[in-house]
Amino acid sequence: MEPSSQSTEGASPSKRHTRWLIVLSVINTMPEQTLRAFADHGELGPPLDTRLDEAERALAAAADADLDLPTMTAELEREGDQSFCDSYGELLACIETKIGKLVTGSVARTGAASAETAMRAMPGAG
Repeated sequence: MEPSSQSTEGASPSKRHTRWLIVLSVINTMPEQTLRAFADHGELGPPLDTRLDEAERALAAAADADLDLPTMTAELEREGDQSFCDSYGELLACIETKIGKLVTGSVARTGAASAETAMRAMPGAG
């Protein structure tokens, strides 16, 4: 997260915290729109491993404020997992719909009696 000493008031979503999240060797699942906006006008922050003292101070401040970081982290992980699963389910449904349209079109074009027969008639089908 961006340090509170740096104001992000009024900053675009692509600039608010993104500069601290885009780092080398990390798989990023940010929305494409955010990544494109960042590529257009964002600025990279320093690598996270160069700011360990800052991270330790932030964790100590969170503990002093009685924030239950393990519980919060677990909840964020659950929400992230669920979001990923939801998106994956949407992708599979989209693929199934497109396959269904291809098969239906193939049935109509070939005059096959069933989708199964049409699929066998498709190029590359075993």
